[in-house]
Order: sequence, then structure tokens, then C-alpha cells
Amino acid sequence: MSALLRAARDTAIVVPNADILGRALEAGEDRVLYAAYRDIQPPRRALPLPGPSGPAGGGEFVYADLVLYSGGSLPGGEPVRSLGHWNTPAQLEIFQVISGQVLMMTAWHDARGPHLCHQIAGPGELMSVPLGAAHVTYVLSEEGAAVFNIYTDLPGLPDVSGRGGGPEGSGHSSRQAALSPELKYRAEHPVPALTGIRTPNPQPVGPAAQPRGWGEPVAAGPPFWLTEHFAARDLADWHLHATCADIALLRQAAVHAGPEAWFSRHRSPVEPVPATLDPDPDTLLGSAPPPKESHS
Repeated sequence: MSALLRAARDTAIVVPNADILGRALEAGEDRVLYAAYRDIQPPRRALPLPGPSGPAGGGEFVYADLVLYSGGSLPGGEPVRSLGHWNTPAQLEIFQVISGQVLMMTAWHDARGPHLCHQIAGPGELMSVPLGAAHVTYVLSEEGAAVFNIYTDLPGLPDVSGRGGGPEGSGHSSRQAALSPELKYRAEHPVPALTGIRTPNPQPVGPAAQPRGWGEPVAAGPPFWLTEHFAARDLADWHLHATCADIALLRQAAVHAGPEAWFSRHRSPVEPVPATLDPDPDTLLGSAPPPKESHS
């Protein structure tokens, strides 16, 4: 909990009832909200992209993480949650719940104005984050939750500087943000947060902060292009065994999905991937045991 309160004080992360949380910490109540295991599986090689490359740069690889959440509520009444952050403009990030139930809220701006969506997901269900959006996860199950996710940077899209992923110094990749809390959690605009969740049928209440006129969160689900690609396949299994063509198709579908298609349940056309993208026999990269991040 202490990490959450520090983030509320030092970054754009919003925490409702932060004063109650602070008093609980002063009384000695502090617990780990979740543990994040970075690179739980070896990075997978994708197509070469301009910009920083290799496991540190991020452009050429698809990475996998596992987050284990505790259950219950915070002293202020909101469910156990992630810190929340803004993704980079080129970052594709997909989640699959392994156990428990979570609510993910996403927020972003485009030419039509601000958008605020939420999705409730249980075991086996997919969630995705629109490019450049903020997202925060809330745990709805008392026993906690386990969530697996993959992420990569997409070709031809700008980095945080607003330019295409180019020479060093033009911005940072999603991989660089994942490895640096200074990059990941410090943002110009607040990450909207929920003031609570109604039960027994979970519905979000909020958001707590409305810096640009955020309204009530709108229910959404994974887009058709995402569910079509994975069908009933396990995301972790896909990350381990997908061919280069599989990875290219997923990235291409995300690039071609406009804002309206991100949560659309209807088909959007995607060009076929050339047969020359058949897999390199060595698309798995060896990695050290995954580092663990704990957030209290």
C-alpha cells in the first residue's frame, strides 16, 4: 500500500481516499498488493522495427509478464488494484486472466474527445489496451487474481516524443518503460481511478478524477480482431509457440484497427501476411529467471 500512496503523491496516479490510506500506513498496516514477474517466459522475436532493438530496446520482441494480485479491499474501500499507468503510443498490450476476476479500466483521448471504458474478465478471458491509453486493474475476487500479459511495440507508430521510433533520444519504447518506473509511472496527465465498485453485480463507480471531463465508464469487451486471432487458445501457450507469421498477423491486426474497432465485436479486414514470414527455427531467446516486482 505504501507504494500506491507514494505514487499518488509523486506521479499522475490518482488514489481515492488517499488520506484514509495514509492513516492506515501510519498505524502500521501495509501489505503487498501484487507481485509482477517480468519476462516470465523468454522474449519472442517479432519482425525487425526501426528504433532501439534487442531485449532492452523492445522493438523487435514480444515480452510476457505475470502479475499475482492479492484480494480484498484497501482501507479506503476501493478493491485491491494495480498502480495504473499510461502506455506508450505504439504499445500493444494484451492480457488474459488465469484465475480470479478483475475489472480493467482504460482511458484515452482522440479527436472525438475523452474515452473511458471498463471490462470485467474471469479465467480465460482476454483484455486489451488501446494504443497510448491509460489502464488500471482492480481485483474483484476475494481470493486474488493471476493475470498473464504480453506486450510489444507496433511498426510505423510514434513513440512518446510523437515521432516514429527512431534514433536514440527521440523517445522511449514500451520495453524501456517496463524496466524503468521513472518512465512508466510519471505522466503528464492523471490516470483516472474508480471511487468504488458496486456489488453483487460489479459495476464501476467514478472516476475519482475528471481532469478532462471523464464521464461514467462504459462497459466494453475484447475486439473481434483479438478474439478471432486467439479463438480459445491460451495466451501463454501462444506466446511460447506462435510462429513469426502468427506474431506478424497479430501486430498487423492491431495496426489496422482504428479507434472504433478497438472494442468492436465485428470483423475488420486485415491483409494476409506474406508466406515469407514463416518462422525462423530459433525465435525463442534465452533469458535469466524472471525478475519480481512487488508493490505494496
